[in-house]
Amino acid sequence: MRQNPILERIDQLLEEAQTIHGSVYVDTAPIREKVDEEAFRSWSVSCSHVISLAFGRESEHYRAFDREISDFYNLFRNFARARAVLKAAREDLAAGMLVKLEDLAAAEVFDDMLEMALHLHESGYHIAAVSITGAVLEDALRKLHAREIGSVADESKISVLNDALKDVYGQPTWRQIQTWGDIRNDADHGKYSNSEQQKALDANGEPYPVIDPRQVRRMIDWTRDFMEKHLTYEEHSAL
Repeated sequence: MRQNPILERIDQLLEEAQTIHGSVYVDTAPIREKVDEEAFRSWSVSCSHVISLAFGRESEHYRAFDREISDFYNLFRNFARARAVLKAAREDLAAGMLVKLEDLAAAEVFDDMLEMALHLHESGYHIAAVSITGAVLEDALRKLHAREIGSVADESKISVLNDALKDVYGQPTWRQIQTWGDIRNDADHGKYSNSEQQKALDANGEPYPVIDPRQVRRMIDWTRDFMEKHLTYEEHSAL
């Protein structure tokens, strides 16, 4: 089976590091060990990219690497420390945190949609925000189902997918998804109002309840957290 492409790229960068190590020289004003500046700069850019792709810019791996290259003096000690960070990142990936690139791409698209939902929510269009967030959550469940269980029927909805995935993420998450699914379903079927000034009426002429903006914001934030946990990394107990 082909090795994970991010691991392959890190291995390539570690090989390049050996060449950079071979370029070390002593600068006499003041006396300091340095490496080839152009090679170090090019290498560090590639390393930053692959670490951010694998772990994100908020990860400890990325921050540790960035600390060593933020003040660029092509010092050997900074290069050596940066290479050590890259080795640690490689070991952590190989130990079980293997990134699925298609999941990363999906998460990026989902993030844009959730930003749109957040903008609508903050502008007072809470029902539209719920509909978009619900669509994102449903698609995330489809991708998780395809990865963990197998193909998904086209007509499968949040409740069906959630029941199938209950053993994957546990009862508390299952219960919360059921709640979000119900809210999304009511929003899509006009059973909420956007505000006191825009009340929707039922068949008897009675107004539907106004959707709670705080609940909408929780739904957006929760869905984002769910995707980051379940669509960014694939955990393996063994390679």
